[in-house]
Amino acid sequence: MIKLFINSYLTKKIKLACQKKWKKIVLTNGDYSSQKQVQEKYLALWKPLSKKIELYYLNYYSKISSIENYKYMPEDLYYTKIEPTLNNKSFALAYSDKNFYQRFLRDFSAIFPKTIVRSINKTIFTSEYNCEINTKNAAFLLQEDTSYIFKSAVETSGGQDVFFISRKEDKLLIKDSTKDNQEISFEKLHTKYPNFIIQEKINQHSWFSAFNKSSVNTLRVYTYRSVVNENVHVLSCVLRFGQNGQLVDNQAAGGLTIGINKDGLLNNFVCNKYGRVKNTNNEFSDLFLTKVPFYDKMEDYAKKIAPSYYYHRLLGFDFCVTNNNEIKLLEINCKNIEINFLQMNNGPLFGEFSKEIIDYCLHTKKNVVIDFPI
Repeated sequence: MIKLFINSYLTKKIKLACQKKWKKIVLTNGDYSSQKQVQEKYLALWKPLSKKIELYYLNYYSKISSIENYKYMPEDLYYTKIEPTLNNKSFALAYSDKNFYQRFLRDFSAIFPKTIVRSINKTIFTSEYNCEINTKNAAFLLQEDTSYIFKSAVETSGGQDVFFISRKEDKLLIKDSTKDNQEISFEKLHTKYPNFIIQEKINQHSWFSAFNKSSVNTLRVYTYRSVVNENVHVLSCVLRFGQNGQLVDNQAAGGLTIGINKDGLLNNFVCNKYGRVKNTNNEFSDLFLTKVPFYDKMEDYAKKIAPSYYYHRLLGFDFCVTNNNEIKLLEINCKNIEINFLQMNNGPLFGEFSKEIIDYCLHTKKNVVIDFPI
């Protein structure tokens, strides 16, 4: 009874959050209705997983992407049934911990950004995981007057808890959109961030910086490991870039996205979190329909790494490219993976794999985890 109550409460909470978001999307994009026969096939496809399937997902994904197809994944169903069934959330925090990547994925350690300082459970470590240092002298691991990137080791969704950090003498200085060189200490950081990572600042490739110079612009590669044969498939890719002056490229922070097709070519339109952007920046519009540099290599990395995530069949990889033509993997998302910008840009997420996923989710229990400090 307790399990049923918790599941019912969380499902209702997620559905209400999606409804609130989609009211703004519908309002932004005006009246639109997909063809009746497409609606009927859409409802028939997803009805086995839920009694109530909202049509506005089909309607507005179709309008924004200009791809009318009945296989669009309803966002609320994705978060309440699909992802919790395909990805075991009880392992998610550990597997998404940025301090864990280079220990776990040793064969790929070179593609992660260079790390200077690690904090794991309020213990300071060097990049090589040596802990012969304390919070009072840890600042001296950073070169003076050099900017680094501070990130919470887990839960940086929406670009939260990411900012610049530097050292001046024995003091730490942090800077983001709201703080201008605010003095802080590692002890003070630990009151909010017991687990964090400080990495070398990335100077990005000129092609990517053309979209926005202030943010590290990334390629989101979304993969699915088949429940039928364990093969890894790249289902969707988008280029993400921030607004002018922003450090992060996330849509929650005002970032924009451009879809990428199966051949690695950019789409010819831009989306924000509510749909298409009508007036795009002419500075980069000449890059529409061009091949994304190193696209094939990033896709290959994602396919090779995905099988190591035994408990997660759905993954969102965030890649960038440096000015030295080096591919860097910033993050591997394995829970609450955003899907709206994928379907708005590129059409239905699961496509030909929709039926096998539905069949699997019909006969497999989902995983619900509630974890919070008291």
